[in-house]
Amino acid sequence: EEAIAFYGGHSPAAMQTKYMDAGWAMGASSYELARGVDCPETAAFLDAHHLLDADGPVRFPNALCVFELPTGVPLRRHFDSDFQGGFHFYAGLEGRALVLRTTSTVYNYDYIWDFLLYPNGVLEAKVHATGYIHATFYTPEGRRYGSRVHTHLLGNIHTHLVHYKVDLDVAGEGPRQLPTPPGCGEGAGWSHGGCQGAEVPCSWQGGITRASPAPSGDDPGWSHGGCQGGATGGARGLRCPVPGRAGSPGHHLHPQVMIPLHGGISAGSLPPHGGGISQPW
Repeated sequence: EEAIAFYGGHSPAAMQTKYMDAGWAMGASSYELARGVDCPETAAFLDAHHLLDADGPVRFPNALCVFELPTGVPLRRHFDSDFQGGFHFYAGLEGRALVLRTTSTVYNYDYIWDFLLYPNGVLEAKVHATGYIHATFYTPEGRRYGSRVHTHLLGNIHTHLVHYKVDLDVAGEGPRQLPTPPGCGEGAGWSHGGCQGAEVPCSWQGGITRASPAPSGDDPGWSHGGCQGGATGGARGLRCPVPGRAGSPGHHLHPQVMIPLHGGISAGSLPPHGGGISQPW
């Protein structure tokens, strides 16, 4: 929905620079992709059509690409050992994701938008910022606000904030159920009250509607689903983690105000803690 960049600097021009990239018509700034650079040689390309400031559809050739991306981790594997130095069999399947990619060129820099679909049902959204930096004239005082990239040039510090709108109406609308954390199952008759093992309980927590903010808690992802559903009667649910840089623990994104929205759920309202989708580069 929106991408914003906030800059810092010693000069008045630098410290007041703020870009609201929707003003550059990000959707209509998706230009042709270069095979072998923007997308792999084996990618399939699709055209995009825009209606911005035009009397009719404007065709942008090869503005989207679709390709398979090896994940580097097998989807599944098993080495069946005979425990005598040999094995009965080995079976494995390479892990791959299907990637839909497009770009938006907003003045001096480019966003690369990736949507990855995994065989296990996971959907991941990524954005990469590249292009040319927004720079100012170098002064010794300016080094507090960036890096000297040339003799008279300072690359200014800045923060990108990207806002996604996510519609989570999966298998129909209506209230959702939140699975409670796994606990210890009640002891069976023969277990003398001992723990029977971890169980996956499911309880109502007031229900979640499309206009409700995300629940609070310590889980860095928002899980919601139902105790029943699916072809086998198992619980149906979603988990929406928003990891920090490189997905490392402790590097969560900036917290965002959770605002209920009608007609969808704001991505800024998804994480119960650790934040919305604001990432300083």
